[in-house]
Amino acid sequence: MAEVRPQKIALILDSQMWTYGELIEQVERITDYLQNLKIIRGQIIYQFVERSLEMVCGFLGIICSGGVYCPLNPTDSPSRLLSILEQIQSQYVFVHQLTFKQFPADMVKHVIFLEKILFPSSQTEDRNELPYCVEDGPAFIVCTSGTTGRPKAILHTHRSFAASNAAYIQWNATMYTVRDQVLQLATCTWILQLSEISLPLVVGGSVVLLRPGGHLDMSYLSKTLINQQVTTMIIGPAIIRALIDFLEISQQIDTFKYVLNICVTAEAINPPQWIKFLSYLNLPTTRINSQYGMSECNGVLGCQLFDVYNTTIPIGCPFVNVRCLLVSEQDDIIDKTNNSNQIGQLLIGGPTLFDGYLNDPERTNDILITIDNQIYLKTGDLARYNERGELVHAGRADFQIKIHGQRVETTEIEDTIMNWSRDQISGCLVIKSPQNKDSLVAYIVSHSPDLNIEEIRNHCRQHLRQYMVPSHIIIL
Repeated sequence: MAEVRPQKIALILDSQMWTYGELIEQVERITDYLQNLKIIRGQIIYQFVERSLEMVCGFLGIICSGGVYCPLNPTDSPSRLLSILEQIQSQYVFVHQLTFKQFPADMVKHVIFLEKILFPSSQTEDRNELPYCVEDGPAFIVCTSGTTGRPKAILHTHRSFAASNAAYIQWNATMYTVRDQVLQLATCTWILQLSEISLPLVVGGSVVLLRPGGHLDMSYLSKTLINQQVTTMIIGPAIIRALIDFLEISQQIDTFKYVLNICVTAEAINPPQWIKFLSYLNLPTTRINSQYGMSECNGVLGCQLFDVYNTTIPIGCPFVNVRCLLVSEQDDIIDKTNNSNQIGQLLIGGPTLFDGYLNDPERTNDILITIDNQIYLKTGDLARYNERGELVHAGRADFQIKIHGQRVETTEIEDTIMNWSRDQISGCLVIKSPQNKDSLVAYIVSHSPDLNIEEIRNHCRQHLRQYMVPSHIIIL
C-alpha cells in the first residue's frame, strides 16, 4: 500500500495523521537504527510507550527488523514491571520522553528514545535493505497473568502472526477493507491490540488511535467514533457497560452513526445491558459479530449474530485452518451433530498457536496435548454446541476469570493478598462481584479484627495490574 497509494491515510490520532508513505518512512528509520546497533535476529526489544503514532512505528519497526516485540504497559505496577523484566532479561527498550522516568533504566543496557529516531535533527543516511524475517522465527511476546504470580511470557512466531491475520480476514472479509476506519481500543498488553493495528494496514485501511487513557474516557471515545467516522471496532462487555452508562446521561445518540461492523468479544454480558446497547446501534445496517480467542492462539472462533436480540451470544465456529475439539471429562470427543448440549473443554489447534511460554517448557507442555498426531491447546474454557453447530461458552475448568476483557488467575491475586501478612491472613478467596462484573471481591479469613484494608489495597496496587486490584475487601 505504501508503494501503490502512498498518500492514503494509514494512522489517525485526533488531529494527527500519517499516510502510508510517511508510516513506512518512519518504520524504515527504526529498522535502520536497530541494524546499526547490530541487533541480531530474535533479539527481544521492549516497548514502554503510551498510545501514540510512535507506538505503532515501534511495533512495526521491531518485527520488520527481525527483533521480537515485547510491549510493556506504563500503567503496570512497578513490582509487576520488574517481574517481567527479570523474567525476560532483554537489554533493549524503546521509551517516550513521557514514559522514560517510569522505567527502571538500570535493568537494561540500551534505553532508546523513539522521538530521536523518528524525528532526527539531521538528515539520515541512505537506507539499509530490510532484513529477511524467518517464518518460524519469534515475532512478539505478550505477558499475561500466571498462577504462580509470575507472568506468562507468551511467544508467537511470524508464522502464527501471519496465520492469525489471514484467518481473521478470511473469516469476515467485510470487516477489514481499504475503505474502513478501524478503532484501536485494546491496551498494549492484550494480543488483540496487534490485530487492531495490523489487520487494517494489511488491507490498506486506516487505524484510528486514541490518546493515552482515551479508552477509559467515554466522552472522548464517543466523540472519536463520530469525528473519525469509525466503521469497524472490537469491543468487550466492560466498555459496552461504560458506554451505556455514559450514553444514558449524555444522550449522544450519534455515537455509532458510522459504525458498520462491531465485533464483541465472547464474554457473558447482562441481557438488559445488551438490549440497551443494541438500541444505540444502526440496526440492521450495523453487522454484529462475536469472536473468541486467547493470547496463546489469538482470535480463532467467530460468527455473525443474525438474531441479535438472543442474549445467549455464541462464541462461533472455527476460522479457516483452525481446528477445534470439545472434550468431555472422560476425554471423549463431543460430536456437534448429536444435539446433546453436552459440555466439554475447548481445545484449539492450527497454525495460529503460539510457540510456547518463554523459557518455561514445563508450563508449555502442561497446556498442550497431542490428539491424532495434531497438537492442541487446552484452553480451560468449557463450551457446548447449540442447534446451529456454533459453540457457546459454558464457564471455566479452572479458577481463571475474565475481568475488563483480560484473563486473570485469581490465585495470583489471592497470593498477593496473603503475602501482605501471612501472620494475619490465613485464607483468601477472590471472585467476581455478583452485582458488577467489572469488579472483584476479596474475602479474607483473619484472626485479627483490625486489618488495615487500605494498606492491603495499596499492596495490591504495587504488585498487580490495575484491573486485578479488588474493588471490595471483606474480612471474615
